[in-house]
Amino acid sequence: MAEDSLAVYDKMVLAIDQCYQVDEVKDLRDKALALEEYARQACNIEAETKAAKIRIRAERKAGQLLAEIGREKGSRNDLETSVGHQLRSETPFQQAKRGAHISDYQATRWQQLAALPTTDFEGRWRRL
Repeated sequence: MAEDSLAVYDKMVLAIDQCYQVDEVKDLRDKALALEEYARQACNIEAETKAAKIRIRAERKAGQLLAEIGREKGSRNDLETSVGHQLRSETPFQQAKRGAHISDYQATRWQQLAALPTTDFEGRWRRL
């Protein structure tokens, strides 16, 4: 049973690594969060810990993808058309956040996770 659990964990980590879209990673993160909650309710600490590790890896990957997109400057939002409609444009960063339903707070926290050196990030998991 433990080998099956480890294989599933490894597959999830690989799936996260292979994501190249913020919304894909966010979907995996949300599933891991649900599994984490189910395991907590079942008082299964080992499963809860593994789900939390998967969730945080997904958050880090989302932060990396958001950082790659960057906060590019969009066109001005204060311009008006001849009929008085305001022009609005979203940057790719804003589009990615909106498309994946990520708040500004989450985006900031996840980019902070992504900024951690890999050795520091991985070292935290060895202790759990």
